[in-house]
Amino acid sequence: MMHGFQILSRGLIWGNIIGILVCLVQQFGKIIKLNEADYYLSVAPIHLNLWSVVFLNLGTILMTLLILWIPTGVITRISPLKAIGYR
Repeated sequence: MMHGFQILSRGLIWGNIIGILVCLVQQFGKIIKLNEADYYLSVAPIHLNLWSVVFLNLGTILMTLLILWIPTGVITRISPLKAIGYR
């Protein structure tokens, strides 16, 4: 379980770094251009909200640990002798 949390933490950290950098580049560099005739905007707008990032990360941690915990609980209830059919 701790190993899964370490992998999750590493992924969240790198994902946040890359995602926030891409958002900042778009916000200040305006690299993604849009066709004004179709979208009524010349560039794709971006708005970074700290609380959205925090709650999204907390939700990801909660859901991932829950998904890891449920199968672990099922597996711990299985007796190895019953699993191989030993009588």
